[in-house]
Amino acid sequence: MDRDTIDEAALAMLVENNWQEFVEYSGGEESAETTLRALKDAAGMDQDVKTGVASAMGRPLLVDRTRETAA
Repeated sequence: MDRDTIDEAALAMLVENNWQEFVEYSGGEESAETTLRALKDAAGMDQDVKTGVASAMGRPLLVDRTRETAA
């Protein structure tokens, strides 16, 4: 991704906040999850699975857990 024009962290947050629409647009949950994971990797976002807090470029970001489904 072009780091001069795209804020990957902001884009990942936008995807998370509009998850259902993104899943529909992506053609399914698996594709959407793969795309979101790639965005987060490009943004340098790390997820702490214990606290549910992600960090991007030194900024703490809250993760919305309401969209997760039970396995």
